[in-house]
Amino acid sequence: MIAPKPETRVVDDLVVFKTRKGRAEVEVQVTPGSTSCRLEVAGGSFSASRRLRGTFERGATRRLQAKVGGLIVKEMSVWWAS
Repeated sequence: MIAPKPETRVVDDLVVFKTRKGRAEVEVQVTPGSTSCRLEVAGGSFSASRRLRGTFERGATRRLQAKVGGLIVKEMSVWWAS
């Protein structure tokens, strides 16, 4: 388990709530072939995890990106970026 704390900053400070924007980067070595990756995000009252499968080639780099959004109901999206 790799758990970096993302750097966040307040982007909107409304009377009722604050919206934040943050980012964390981790480099993980995987063996070539088909691999399943699980990403878990937790903070405050929000917690979610998603699993993606990817095929990795020797020496290639792939980037997994995630976004947590929603004002009332938060949802997490995860995808392989090019």
